[in-house]
Amino acid sequence: MERAYGHPICLLFLMRSLATLIGRQMAKKNGQNADIVKTVPLIYQFPDDVAIERFSDHMVVQRGQHEVHLSFFQVALPIILTGNQEEKQKIGDEIDALPARCVARIVIPVGRLPEFVGALQANLRRSQSSPKGDDTKANGKGGKT
Repeated sequence: MERAYGHPICLLFLMRSLATLIGRQMAKKNGQNADIVKTVPLIYQFPDDVAIERFSDHMVVQRGQHEVHLSFFQVALPIILTGNQEEKQKIGDEIDALPARCVARIVIPVGRLPEFVGALQANLRRSQSSPKGDDTKANGKGGKT
């Protein structure tokens, strides 16, 4: 089952510009003047297979010709429950690599990268200026963004 959320105050960088871009593309396709564009709000849809939040503690950024690939990973740390400190150290020394499971992969056009970075920076500033766990200042409604 698919869930949809309309959010009037949204910090996602895509909202206005994506709706405008789609409008311009539709106008060009229909032979209309692309400067006459109707901007409409987006209704964010989260299909069940995508709406699952994943934890990521490692990220890889790769640059393509016209896009940036962001790969998010969750590193599985080994569980070492038994033994004294010396035995645990020996087990740790024998580990050559750790698995890093990709939990999400996002591709962003290079032209949209400044907006994406700006949205991340704005959220970082808000989280640094808000008391821990209180994002009231972030969206003015007391919710998380």
